[in-house]
Amino acid sequence: MKKQVVLVLGFIISIFSLSAQQNPKAVAVLDEAHATYEKAGGVSADFTVKVTNKKAKQNESYSGKVIMKGNKFKYTSEDVEMWFDGKNQWVLNKESDEVNLSTPTPAELDAINPTVLFQIYKRGYTCKYSGEKKVGGKSVDVVDLIPANTKKEIEKITVQIDKNQHTLTSIFIQNKNQSSQLITIKNYKSGLNHADNLFVFNKKQYPKAEVIDLR
Repeated sequence: MKKQVVLVLGFIISIFSLSAQQNPKAVAVLDEAHATYEKAGGVSADFTVKVTNKKAKQNESYSGKVIMKGNKFKYTSEDVEMWFDGKNQWVLNKESDEVNLSTPTPAELDAINPTVLFQIYKRGYTCKYSGEKKVGGKSVDVVDLIPANTKKEIEKITVQIDKNQHTLTSIFIQNKNQSSQLITIKNYKSGLNHADNLFVFNKKQYPKAEVIDLR
């Protein structure tokens, strides 16, 4: 099964807990992005993920969509759908038509919730402002995040944030084993009025799915 972007992000977020020195400019850019999301209301975005592993000569790409409102989210890709309503999590494996229902702990939630990406610089990364550049005609701020714990697998994360909209446009994850993931965010929309039931698994829409309650 293809790697899922929420698991990629979750790996980044959940394994670090050290404090670190921070660059004021980089922190200001990330703080602004986080504040923008907090004020955005309901949001939606499409994404593409390119996974590369030089040692294994692997090049793989896939795409998906995420909608979010506060701490709720729904994630959809070719292989998996995931719903989180603020308490319960449903994960549908499309290949097996099986749904796992659970109540994530705070630590487990860190590993699945895309919104916590905005705050990883407070949880064991040194951040560095690497300048401004033009991407697709837009100005973006570039911030590098270096894990304080040098024993970890991740070597560096580079995020690009739209300078005017203060929204994430891409995340590049470079690992020490010569693998990498490039997550490109497209069609970002905010101020959407997402109904709460969008973040809950609806059995009527998936009548053949087997629900396994792990709570």
